[in-house]
Amino acid sequence: MADNEAASPRKVAYEPAAKAAAATRRMVEACGRHPFATGLFALLGIFGLVFSFYTYGVDRQESAEGTKQIEALDAAIEEVRQEVARQDPGRRDAGLADPLIIEVRDVIDNVTFQAAEESLARLELSADDATSWMERIEAEERHFSSTPDLWFTLRSPADRNFVQLAPYLLIDVQQVSRLAPDKLAAIFDGGRGAEGAVREFDGVLLPQEGLQAAPLMDGEGGYAGADYLTLSPGEMEEAFLTLGFVPGYVYRFRIGVQWRFDGRDGVSWLPGSYLRGVPAEPLPVYDYTSSRFVRRMHPDAMSDGGPVRAETLRERSAAHAEQVAGAKVFTPPSPSER
Repeated sequence: MADNEAASPRKVAYEPAAKAAAATRRMVEACGRHPFATGLFALLGIFGLVFSFYTYGVDRQESAEGTKQIEALDAAIEEVRQEVARQDPGRRDAGLADPLIIEVRDVIDNVTFQAAEESLARLELSADDATSWMERIEAEERHFSSTPDLWFTLRSPADRNFVQLAPYLLIDVQQVSRLAPDKLAAIFDGGRGAEGAVREFDGVLLPQEGLQAAPLMDGEGGYAGADYLTLSPGEMEEAFLTLGFVPGYVYRFRIGVQWRFDGRDGVSWLPGSYLRGVPAEPLPVYDYTSSRFVRRMHPDAMSDGGPVRAETLRERSAAHAEQVAGAKVFTPPSPSER
């Protein structure tokens, strides 16, 4: 009998939980019966829902700001990488379309223009008058010249790579016209010549269209014999071209410098084109030694006291062509490559 009356451990353990559950049920039932408590719980639920929406928006905003910061950091890193790439001389050289900067100093010392001889017969000019007249003719582009000299500067804009230059200049004769022997006159200054350390080239223009060449000379009348010239990064070279013209024609041509750079081959053409020629017949010439036009041969049509011989110029041109053909590193481009 004593054993039956003693409380079992399981019953003793469940009594507090049962009491708590009963108390909770009574409280919920009481709240359910009370309108104020029901409304209060509803408001708390709404506030909780609103707060959850708010915290969700804050999280999204912080996430977006974090993404923007990461993107900005990536952009800054990419900008630094590109700047480092731009500072690489090899990359800058690879972006050069033309590895030569050419500056031309084309000084005209004579002009040949159309004029009736009878209108010049009694004309008397001072040196200043002749200079003004020559400048006016040049400005109106109603002339051609026989000036045989052309100065220009070659400069390399490269940062690391060297530029190799062909030991000759290219002369692309684009048009040849025969000169009419009459109604021409010339004003001749004659101040010319090279000074200083320059690269000297010599060319002869034959009355035929197409590519001709002016090889590099040694300054003493012979060929330099170089396989190529080299421009180091930022280096400048002065070039001086002397041209001879078979008389009786006017030539329109352009001048090019052939190069090899960073594994590429190309030609840099001097700006514009040139119109040159020498009359083969006597014409009125003013040469600053008198005050009148005198009918005689043009000074550039004379050599060693006599007329320039076309055959001599052709022989000189043939020797130039042979010299250029023997170049070991460069070969003049074909018509399709120009």
